[in-house]
Amino acid sequence: MHEAVAIAALTWHVVLVGALLYRTATTRSRVRRALCVDTAALVITGFLSILAVVRFESAYLDVALTMALLGFAGTVAVGRFVDQERGKR
Repeated sequence: MHEAVAIAALTWHVVLVGALLYRTATTRSRVRRALCVDTAALVITGFLSILAVVRFESAYLDVALTMALLGFAGTVAVGRFVDQERGKR
């Protein structure tokens, strides 16, 4: 991978995570917060995948896979919680 492209992609991922964290902090809805956190986890997974290619380290891919799985499990848990809360009303 060309070094300039990798640096641009990594920089873009950092900007996206910053925007998502800002959106998470400023929103009031639990569902939107959960979606922002899940999207941030996916962007960080992409960041780690690019970093694995740039540094030729497979350990980053293991961390990225674990993070993606935990992010998915967290999103499902929040979704079930919100669904149960709406059912009580």
